[in-house]
Amino acid sequence: MNKKGKGKAWVVPVLVILIVGMLAVAIYGIYSLKPTEQEAIGPQTNTGGGATGGTYISTGATTLSFVGSDALQPGTSVTPTTQISIDGSSFYGTNNVTTASPRNVLEILATATGYHAVRLTGKEVPAAPTFPISVPLYGNASITVTMFSTNNVVLTNGGGAQNQTVTAGGAYTIPFRFDGQDKKSTDEMRCVLETTSGTNTSTIVMSSSDLSPVLIGQNKPSIYTLQGTGSAVYVYDISPVTGAVSKNGQIQIVSNTGKTLAQNKLLLTCYAKEWFIDSTTGKATFGIEDSTGTAKYQAAYTYTVQFV
Repeated sequence: MNKKGKGKAWVVPVLVILIVGMLAVAIYGIYSLKPTEQEAIGPQTNTGGGATGGTYISTGATTLSFVGSDALQPGTSVTPTTQISIDGSSFYGTNNVTTASPRNVLEILATATGYHAVRLTGKEVPAAPTFPISVPLYGNASITVTMFSTNNVVLTNGGGAQNQTVTAGGAYTIPFRFDGQDKKSTDEMRCVLETTSGTNTSTIVMSSSDLSPVLIGQNKPSIYTLQGTGSAVYVYDISPVTGAVSKNGQIQIVSNTGKTLAQNKLLLTCYAKEWFIDSTTGKATFGIEDSTGTAKYQAAYTYTVQFV
């Protein structure tokens, strides 16, 4: 019997076990080198409920910096207050967003005392320590309104020494002028034209190459109070009056056949539109009142013509 052959018989099984073990260790090592998935950056945390005062807590490291300026006075800095929507979220409370994560997209409503609010959209946050955001703001104007008779005499506002003389079935073109304020703006305006003699009035038309009026309809805004029980109303949108300029236009009022406008009034009321966050929809809105009928306009300008 060959005792030497028997003495080495254990070697092969042991080598097999060692090789299998080494392969198992190698395979484990390869899989252990696979990178783990990075935890997604959370969009934001709201500690107070959107526009009612929530605070945005960012998991990123980009600090937002708002660089406010007077749009009509270069070199004049303005400190804005902001409300911000992040990636389509509800708006957070005033000045409650100071940081954001890279690739967040911001919608910003900014304003300052004495200035019109401005809406900035599509502001994508960069992967950087800070994100400076320019905020140009327009100072709210105080304009002067003047209306004239058909023979170009200044009419007394509210009636008095100078009124517009009318006859039955007549048509009248009443010129008007808006005088703006230097380095200020009204923003766009919504104007309500009311005649207190609705049953005697055929139509009212506002026209102006300076202000580009657009007829909105004959439904008065909720904030507007009619001055007559039988009034007719026409509503127009007009462009802003910006700077120390004069903008001219005219209002044509036509009475029904055989009817007179005498002892009635023509009232012009123009509201400066404003950006705001609607309390019902939570959306940034541009107008003079919110969906509940609450006034949101910046300023109102009025003039009243008396017919005799």
